Amino acid sequence: MAESAPPNILSIRGLSRTFRNQGKEVRAVHDLDLVIPAGSFTVILGPSGCGKTTFLRLVAGLETADAGHIDFASPLQHPSRSRFGFMFQEPRLLPWLTVEENLRLAFPTKADAKTGEEINHLLGLVGLEGWKKAYPRSLSGGMAQRAALARALCRKPELLLLDEPFGALDAFTRARLRRDLDALWKSLQVTVILVTHDIEEAVYLADRVIRMKDGGIEGCLDISLPRPREQRSGNFQNLCRLIEEAL
Repeated sequence: MAESAPPNILSIRGLSRTFRNQGKEVRAVHDLDLVIPAGSFTVILGPSGCGKTTFLRLVAGLETADAGHIDFASPLQHPSRSRFGFMFQEPRLLPWLTVEENLRLAFPTKADAKTGEEINHLLGLVGLEGWKKAYPRSLSGGMAQRAALARALCRKPELLLLDEPFGALDAFTRARLRRDLDALWKSLQVTVILVTHDIEEAVYLADRVIRMKDGGIEGCLDISLPRPREQRSGNFQNLCRLIEEAL
């Protein structure tokens, strides 16, 4: 008997958002339809200005759509989980608070002894053991993004939204964090939507790559390569070239 498809965690229909810029209307997202299966890793790929970040902010409720519907159907129904965790392009850690204190602010309930245990666990997951008393100024760029990822996980989200989280990092740090994120996604079984303009990042991480252009979806490609993925393999490079040509 064939395995049944996973339930959808998110259904989007006719999503549109228009901004005014110097007196002109700019359609950032228009008439966008998309379904996100539970437990999947979806990457939204496209050049700067194509509407990727606006789309992600609409899903998170940080922007209000002009038209369309975003329906969130929780397949887990777990009372300790919130719907969303959001990670921005920059860490946005409060500089006057330690790493631990930054994370404590993200918890949905009043901090207690158990909160400290959960913070230690999260910092262990992202490779920041021993850094909870550190201030953001003492962290490297990669470490700060790890702390931001841990903060996004504090509410045990069902859907993790990542807005180009590694774009400002050097190539070595970016590659390492990709590997860590891939392993973390598999262990936590969380649904992820990641926005990027990096083709190799998309192929390395995604179950499915959604190509955006001018505020709409131009195409999609399922990625079925085994994990962890070898970026030097012929299949990996062929997929990168295929997407590059499509863009």
